[in-house]
Amino acid sequence: MVWDAPDSSPIATVDTRHCLGCKSLVEVPIEFHGGGLMEDPDVVPSFLNRCPDCNSSNVVPWIVRDGCPRCGEHMTEEVGLA
Repeated sequence: MVWDAPDSSPIATVDTRHCLGCKSLVEVPIEFHGGGLMEDPDVVPSFLNRCPDCNSSNVVPWIVRDGCPRCGEHMTEEVGLA
């Protein structure tokens, strides 16, 4: 399931990205809010801006109107856009 806008939680903000490594649409952590949970709050977590499926850092913003990067279909609630 992908979203058409960033989603913020107490620990991280995630956004839908197009992973050029595995050609998927994935929810990627783009901003970390949980610095108080780590020993060194200034350390940037390695999982930011990385594909959770293939661990590639080659992720780019996805724009809903561009459709699916694999098939070109435009997403609706029926085909996966929440």
